[in-house]
Amino acid sequence: MRQSRHRRPRSREQGELNITAFMNLMVVLVPILLISAVFSRMAIIELALPDGRGGAHTPPARGLEVAIHRDVIEVRYGRDGLHERIPRTTGNVQAASGTEAKHEADLRRLRATLKRVKARHPSLVSATVRSEPDIPYDTVVRVIDTVRTFPARQNGRLLTAELFPDIAIGDAKP
Repeated sequence: MRQSRHRRPRSREQGELNITAFMNLMVVLVPILLISAVFSRMAIIELALPDGRGGAHTPPARGLEVAIHRDVIEVRYGRDGLHERIPRTTGNVQAASGTEAKHEADLRRLRATLKRVKARHPSLVSATVRSEPDIPYDTVVRVIDTVRTFPARQNGRLLTAELFPDIAIGDAKP
């Protein structure tokens, strides 16, 4: 026959929690993560947006307007003032290779035109950018950036100079 042994319940001791290794890991890991993090700068541009009623296109009474069409970028100042047409070398929205260089050439010509307007009217700070519905978003953003600022050199340093920082956007007639 078997003897039954009565087992005594073992008393469980509360051990100390050793977090030294975990703290060492955190001391090393946190600075590494902070150093390797990519810091990005979010820029917000305040724009005057259209009201959505789809009103008729009217040229500005005394303002600057830049209209982006499929084959041309038009720059107008006032109803009967300066009117310049910059032919787009990237007229085809689905253009082939070399589009980036052609696009930059269009923006350089636009920037030169806007600098002339700014030289004639230094107190002018607002502009309206209009585009046809099928113009790519990237093109509209690049034109807005070109209208707002331009790169300038001063004392050998590259700076960003203001052209027309107050931008309103809308639709252009095709």
